[in-house]
Amino acid sequence: MELILASNTAEVVSNKYLLVDSDFLGELYGNYSFLEKLQSIAINSNLMLDNMVAFEFLRDVFDPKIAESKAKFLDQEIFNRTNNHPENFEKIQENALLLSKIYAHNGKSKGVSTTDLYLAARIMTLPINSLLITGNKKDYPSCIFSLKTIISFENKEGTLVNYSFLEFDRNHFDKTYTNLKKIKKD
Repeated sequence: MELILASNTAEVVSNKYLLVDSDFLGELYGNYSFLEKLQSIAINSNLMLDNMVAFEFLRDVFDPKIAESKAKFLDQEIFNRTNNHPENFEKIQENALLLSKIYAHNGKSKGVSTTDLYLAARIMTLPINSLLITGNKKDYPSCIFSLKTIISFENKEGTLVNYSFLEFDRNHFDKTYTNLKKIKKD
């Protein structure tokens, strides 16, 4: 499998907190060459795993052997768990509700799961040097997020798969949120 990188990828992802979406996590699972290639370009970066993503990754597994294998995969030292203190969760929940309203106002809410909203809300609370990795860019619209880079590769079925590295864009958010508040006043 050849990993195709945008020219700025190594620079963009180095020394970052990389919050993984469940589709990307699924790609990493069982594809250790892909994981090794990612680690080779993401120098001094931290793969961040949110509990909602871990839940989504494990939820439909009924085979005990696969469930155990997936749980062991998530327990590897390569993943850092996000902070789940109650005060953080409360802020994330507030952000998720606000984002759901912004998405709806901008016609972007169709197909966005609760986990996607919580992940988007989570990255709003993380430091500026954080990126979200997802294969479902449509779940994280450009009225809130900026595309920083992409990686692509050909999967086992011969399909080209793309993953976006997104950054919460405070300027985009502020503009979009201001527009939403204007509507509420009218």
